[in-house]
Amino acid sequence: MTQPPRDVIAEGDLMAGLYVQGRTLAEIGAEFGVSLQTVRRRLIAAGVPRRPPGRSLRGELHPNAKLTAEQVREIVRRSRQGAQHRALAKEYGVSESHVSNILAGRWRVGDFPATTPECEPHEPRPEGYIAWSEWADMMTETHACRQCRGCGLWMIWEPKENADGC
Repeated sequence: MTQPPRDVIAEGDLMAGLYVQGRTLAEIGAEFGVSLQTVRRRLIAAGVPRRPPGRSLRGELHPNAKLTAEQVREIVRRSRQGAQHRALAKEYGVSESHVSNILAGRWRVGDFPATTPECEPHEPRPEGYIAWSEWADMMTETHACRQCRGCGLWMIWEPKENADGC
């Protein structure tokens, strides 16, 4: 098997850096003018692990976000004071269903929903993808992860009953 040209390796490293920063495969493919499959292959060649489920960019971190976290909090506050969904949607330039999703807790601020008073305490975890990935690998040996009943995120870690040392 022959080695890929140097520029392909360098391009793969650049793609890996963008992916670790949170860019999507589609965004990376568009930037480099290659297919999603090519991006996947180059990330694998660069040794970059796939993002685990639930780690996609959400809320104002998403590049197509229309609202900031502060605007979402304001929508929630004004709705509780009696403002109509239609008026809020028009004012903030979003659909009524978007406002409904915010009020139902389906809009996320970073990793956490904007409105879920019934959320359980989430396990604190390291910042950054690589540190988080290593931490999650260690946690899965002794703990089981389950969804939070309040927000639906997989952020509740409970000790396994048959784990060593527990």
